[in-house]
Amino acid sequence: IEMRVIAFDPYMKPEKAAALGVELTDYETLLRTSDYVSMHARVSPETKRMFGEKQFRLMKPTACFINTARGVLVDTDGLVKALKENWIRAAAIDAFDREPLSADY
Repeated sequence: IEMRVIAFDPYMKPEKAAALGVELTDYETLLRTSDYVSMHARVSPETKRMFGEKQFRLMKPTACFINTARGVLVDTDGLVKALKENWIRAAAIDAFDREPLSADY
């Protein structure tokens, strides 16, 4: 199985990405074209709430969002809305912005 791997990382050098078999692109293109978006970022002022309604609306309705980073990088309410309103197909979440989650969440 072949897979095209694209990434948005403003700090990665193109040579390093090429050596890893990754094509660098801008954030909006990554969101608009990816079937799977996997989040792997550190928490910083520029990455906090990096994913919210605006970003989920850019994604394909068949896309899956994966967050194995930190919960504060994602607006959980925006993600819930994206899933309920079918902006994206699915999400796999390892961390939430509010933990522990309440039983009714």
